[in-house]
Amino acid sequence: MALSAELEELKKLLAELCQIPAPPGFEEPMIKEFKKRFSPLVDKVHLDTIGNVIATKRGTSKEAPSLALTAHLDQIAFLVSRITEEGFLRFRGLLVAEPQDLPIAEVKVLGKNGLIPGVIGTRPAHILTEGGPRQVPPMEKMYIDIGARSASEVEAMGVEVGTPLVLSRSLISLGSPQRVAGAAIDDRAGVLLLIKVAEALKKDPPKATIYFVGTLCEEVGLRGGRRHARCIRG
Repeated sequence: MALSAELEELKKLLAELCQIPAPPGFEEPMIKEFKKRFSPLVDKVHLDTIGNVIATKRGTSKEAPSLALTAHLDQIAFLVSRITEEGFLRFRGLLVAEPQDLPIAEVKVLGKNGLIPGVIGTRPAHILTEGGPRQVPPMEKMYIDIGARSASEVEAMGVEVGTPLVLSRSLISLGSPQRVAGAAIDDRAGVLLLIKVAEALKKDPPKATIYFVGTLCEEVGLRGGRRHARCIRG
């Protein structure tokens, strides 16, 4: 089934948004993208005190109530916890992650010199002894291979303990072209919806003032959303 031109455009934009790495606390690439997308569509774009991006579309009526539409900019992520002498990266999650989802997953490591591709590995099943070959190892037993052969090579690539990383999965269609899966759909799909609403309101200005908000650190405790909610109540 062929997609309409409009759906093709939506899918392309979603794929672009999903490829932007933005771990909690390292959302700068998505902050930049959010500002770029909304600046031509609204009256004002600014950051609050913790970095939430707020794009304001002023309403035509002072009597109408204001409305905030939000989507978070961060995604599930991990941090490098140790670098082995052989050049492998040990890592931990920034929140609870299911170990069975991780072996052989591709990742993007946000090194100082740019993005570095890698793959999560573990001991091969045929040499496992504890728990049998079907036992999924805990995260601390897994490692990330970025092609380095020593700790010094890892350092030269701009990776150190505390460097963030995210899963790297291209957007794919699931059975029907209208159903897709990929990394960071939570919540890049929400960002996509905000963009399309802002585009519609650019053509047909609302009576109410609308705040399009890209919040930070949702994946580690709703920090940005809670801050923004308090500001609205205040």
